[in-house]
Amino acid sequence: MLQSRIVMAMTWVWDLRLAHNYFRREKWQWAAREDWRFNDMRSQYGKYWWWISFFSVYLSQQVA
Repeated sequence: MLQSRIVMAMTWVWDLRLAHNYFRREKWQWAAREDWRFNDMRSQYGKYWWWISFFSVYLSQQVA
């Protein structure tokens, strides 16, 4: 029981750290800019960029 609470507390601390870094980078606004990698994919692959992003970004992160 104690180990579960410690892991949960550590997860919350990690989440707060990630959220703080995200908002600091975005100048304290939600989704102020798009990730530069999506802009690169859009210019490189044209109208099919979203298929490339789905398989190379989203799906690959779920499999790993």
